[in-house]
Amino acid sequence: MILTASDVFLIFSLVDLLLVAVSYITWHQSRYKNSGPFHWLIGYSLLSLGFPLFLINDKTLPLLSLVLPNALIFLGTFEIIRGTYEFQRKKVLFSILLSLVGLGIVLDTWFSLLAPNTPLRIIFSGSIVAILTASVLPALFKVSNKQERLPAFFAGFFYFALSILMLIRALTALMRIVDQHSFFITDTIILLSVVFVFLGIAFAHLQMVHARLFFELELTTQQTLSAEREIMLILSEVVESRSHETAFHVVRVAEYARILAEALGLKHEASLIAEAAPLHDVGKIGIPDNILNKKGPLSPEERQIMQTHTTLGYDILANSDRPLMQMAAIIALEHHERWDGTGYPHQKAQNEISLVGRIVCLCDVFDALSMSRLYKPAWDFHLVLNYITDMSGKMFDPRLVDLLIAKIENFRAVSLRYQDESQLKKRALNFASAPTK
Repeated sequence: MILTASDVFLIFSLVDLLLVAVSYITWHQSRYKNSGPFHWLIGYSLLSLGFPLFLINDKTLPLLSLVLPNALIFLGTFEIIRGTYEFQRKKVLFSILLSLVGLGIVLDTWFSLLAPNTPLRIIFSGSIVAILTASVLPALFKVSNKQERLPAFFAGFFYFALSILMLIRALTALMRIVDQHSFFITDTIILLSVVFVFLGIAFAHLQMVHARLFFELELTTQQTLSAEREIMLILSEVVESRSHETAFHVVRVAEYARILAEALGLKHEASLIAEAAPLHDVGKIGIPDNILNKKGPLSPEERQIMQTHTTLGYDILANSDRPLMQMAAIIALEHHERWDGTGYPHQKAQNEISLVGRIVCLCDVFDALSMSRLYKPAWDFHLVLNYITDMSGKMFDPRLVDLLIAKIENFRAVSLRYQDESQLKKRALNFASAPTK
């Protein structure tokens, strides 16, 4: 099948329109955060003007049919390469590349005006474009995040293909000089291949922008979650400090909860549970100081007020639609429910109590017994274990108690790592002498 001039012009026009459309979409979806896609848009627009002008082929108008098309392609290629460097945030001496473009335009103009039929014009222009496109390859193979690696690889592949095509164009022109009859591929076919390769580059650029946006969204989400976790931890520490508890209490409870969650096989939920657990006593912020920090036993009326910290904590946290806050609200509400249904505030029993509520209940009591409080000294470690075992099936989920015993060395390590300096030596001695059941 032989392509006519009108067929070639139609193909050039359609591909050029697609080039401009893709580059505009790329620039628009980049949200104008980076100047690279804007240079791509300029570059592809220049290319879309330059390629169809090759088809004029009017030797009486060398400026229009020879000089202008090559100049537009030179400048368009430069803008595309500049955009790639700026999108990848790579430093490059654009003055060198621009000088190379200027040299190409000057040589092409000189040959076009003085010797329009000489193959030297194509040799020089093809070689310069090949050098320009090859220069961007190092910037594409050193991307900053894994999401961009695949689209950057495809972009690099198309840039490499473009360099090869331009070298073939230069080699073909050189063969004209050596042997007038040895011209194995027409210039039109090469240019058609080039414009399709540019289209591949444009689509690769679009995918690079999508990958960058996804990476930035993921990074923003991680930063938001990190800030949310930090605020939750600070809030929980404020609550504990108000009740004269060590801030390490919430850290230990969180780590204990993580250990049990992982032992249950909840690998994905373990971190979320550990992040939500520190807010289990956030409702204490609404308990009067004279009750919260009372050194002696609480009266029945005071105990009733103290127990409202579960519902107060739930009310504080439940209005958020964030999964982390929702879990923290459930923990705040249910961490004083008991396995046998005698807990508070709703006397839930067994599996009526959420798993996270049961986990934090066990972890909270374990830490409360093993560390000193205003109203009691720290228990010896073996007494803590005996109590936990005795309350299995009463206060605690038996399955969780079994897991705690199985993971007791992990609990020891956390308890030793996060504790008050005044208790460090005493607790270390207790743990060293405690039996492992």
